[in-house]
Amino acid sequence: MSYFPFLRPDCRLKGCGWLLMPMLIAASGCSRASGDAGPDWRSIDASMKSSPQVDIASVAPHENGWAAWTRSPVYAVDIPKGLAVPLDSKKWVRMHVDCRESSADVAFIEARLVAPSGAILHAVKKGEAGADDYPSAGRIPYAISPPAMICAAAAARCRGDALTWPLERGEQTAFVPSCRRL
Repeated sequence: MSYFPFLRPDCRLKGCGWLLMPMLIAASGCSRASGDAGPDWRSIDASMKSSPQVDIASVAPHENGWAAWTRSPVYAVDIPKGLAVPLDSKKWVRMHVDCRESSADVAFIEARLVAPSGAILHAVKKGEAGADDYPSAGRIPYAISPPAMICAAAAARCRGDALTWPLERGEQTAFVPSCRRL
């Protein structure tokens, strides 16, 4: 007996995959990957209006570490010569973070200057011309910072918990994810 009695017997299993697949995907609730639900921007310091933010929904495994998008205000030093950037634009940087016991190794992946309308004004990836304007930070100690929040978000997701931020003092082990894949 078919779950879809309205389908002809000769069409139930073959030739109608185009109809069944979308129905099964929609019914399963798995039609979107976890990162496709939209951004979840969290401020690293809620008391500061211009505090950098991390999209914790974008945290994903990347080259033996983690990657995520961060955003912050655009400063004059961020603007390539000749580019007009409207007020309230944001600098988005996707960074790689390797979470360690007492510090994180941070590297640049790509950057965008984004207008308040959402239009991308400028984009550059590692290895492209202009990428040197976004240097890799190297190894940095944990503090209230985007790399620390990325590590804390990855660790919380590995444990199946929601992100708690900022972490209590001395909880640096909570920055180190226990898994490599989400």
